[in-house]
Amino acid sequence: MESKKAKWNLENFHFENIFITTNWALYANRAHPFIPKKDTLWWINCVFMQILTGFCLFLLSFSLILYDIPDGHFFDASKNAIMVIVAVSVTLKYLSLLYYRQHLQDTINFMNNDFKQSFTFPEDDREIVISYAIQGNKISIYWLVAATLTSIIFPIKALSIMGYYLYKGEFQFVPTFTMRYPDRLEDIKNTPFIFWFLFITCVTFGNYAATVYIGFDPLVPIFLLHICGQLDILSKRIVNIFSDNADKKDINEKFKQINLKLQELYR
Repeated sequence: MESKKAKWNLENFHFENIFITTNWALYANRAHPFIPKKDTLWWINCVFMQILTGFCLFLLSFSLILYDIPDGHFFDASKNAIMVIVAVSVTLKYLSLLYYRQHLQDTINFMNNDFKQSFTFPEDDREIVISYAIQGNKISIYWLVAATLTSIIFPIKALSIMGYYLYKGEFQFVPTFTMRYPDRLEDIKNTPFIFWFLFITCVTFGNYAATVYIGFDPLVPIFLLHICGQLDILSKRIVNIFSDNADKKDINEKFKQINLKLQELYR
C-alpha cells in the first residue's frame, strides 16, 4: 500500500496517467475522444488508414474467396480468414470510437472526477479506487503485449526466412501474408518495389490494427472495474451507516448521497 500512496497523488491520479498504454494507442490511431475532429492531421490519418484497411481487406478477401478455398488451400484460407475478420473488426471498432466519442469523453471525465474526489475519502476508500484502477491498467498491459506480439509475428517470420535465404545465397522475397493477388499484381509481386510496397502496407496495417485493439478493447473492462470500485465503496458506506452512532437526519442524508452516486453510476 505504501508504494501506491507514494506513486499516486491529486495531481497525477487521472485517466491519462493511469491507463498510459490505452491512452497512447488512442492518440496513435487518432481515435482518442479528446482529439478535435477539425484537426487536419486527424482527417488525413483517418482517411489514409481506412483506405489502407480497405485495400488489405480487398486483397485478403480476393485471395480467400477466389483461390484459397476453391483450390483447397485451407491452411492459407484460415490465416487469411482471420485477417479478414481482424480488418472488419478493426474498422467497426474505430468507427465506434468516433461515433461514441462524446460518451467516451463524458465517461473519462466522470472517472477523473471520481479519482479527484477519492483524495477527500478516508484512506481505505481511496485505496479501493486505486486498486481497481491498477487492475484496469493491468488489462491494458495484457492487451498491449497480446496485440504487439500478434502484429509483429508475421513480419518477423517473413524477414527471418528472407535472412535465412540470403545467408544461403538463395535470396527470395517472402510476403507477410501468403495470398494470391489479382493477375496484374500477381505478375509483378516479386519485383523489389512492388514487394516492399506490399510488405510495408501489410506491416502498417498490422501496427494500426494493434493500436485499435490496445485502445479499444480495454475500455469496457476499465470502465466496469471503476464502477465496481465505486460500488464497493458505497456498499461499505451502507454498512457503516448502521454501525455509526448517527441520528436519523444524518442517516437520511447519507442515504441520499449514496442514492445520488448510484444514479450517476447507472446513468
